[in-house]
Amino acid sequence: MARQSNYENTVAFETNETSLKQSSHKRTLSILTSLALLAFLLAISLIAMAILYFQKERKLRELEEVVEKIRTSLWFSNIGSKEVLENVHFLENISAAFSEIQARLENASLSRTAAQDRYRE
Repeated sequence: MARQSNYENTVAFETNETSLKQSSHKRTLSILTSLALLAFLLAISLIAMAILYFQKERKLRELEEVVEKIRTSLWFSNIGSKEVLENVHFLENISAAFSEIQARLENASLSRTAAQDRYRE
C-alpha cells in the first residue's frame, strides 16, 4: 500500500510539471507574438514617419520656390522700366562683345593653324 501511494504522488507531480511546461511554453509564445506585433507596428510607424517627412520636405521646397518667384516679381515691379531697359541693353552689349571675342578667337585659331602648316612645309 505504501508503494501505491508513493506512485500516485509521483504521477501527480509529473502531471503538474507537464502543465507547468505547457503554461510556460504558452507564456513564451504569447510574449514572442506580442514582441513581433510591436516590432511590426514600430516598422509601420517608422515608414509612415519617413513618408510624412519627405512629403513635408517636398511641400517646403515648393513653398520656397513660390516665395522666390514672388520676390522676383516684386523686385521687377519695384524697379522702373527705364532701369530694366538699361539692364537689357547692357546684357545685349555684353553678349555682342562676347560674340566678337569668340569670332576673333576663331580667327586667331585659324591663323595659328595656317602658320603651323606653313612652318611644317
